[in-house]
Amino acid sequence: MGLSPTIKLLLCAPPWAFVTIIAFVVARKYSDKTGERAFHIMIPFMIGIVGFIISVSATNTAGCYVAL
Repeated sequence: MGLSPTIKLLLCAPPWAFVTIIAFVVARKYSDKTGERAFHIMIPFMIGIVGFIISVSATNTAGCYVAL
């Protein structure tokens, strides 16, 4: 991305914190109540795979950041 390592780490922290909160909410509200876990695991993994593919293939900074 062409940034210093410290700036990269600071840019990566907010998306990961947001996703952690969302993961707890989904696990608590939906997966525990319905007892169904397969799709609650597979769908985030698929979204993550798409994000990794975008981050590998993106050539600009904004595309890499959105892929996080």
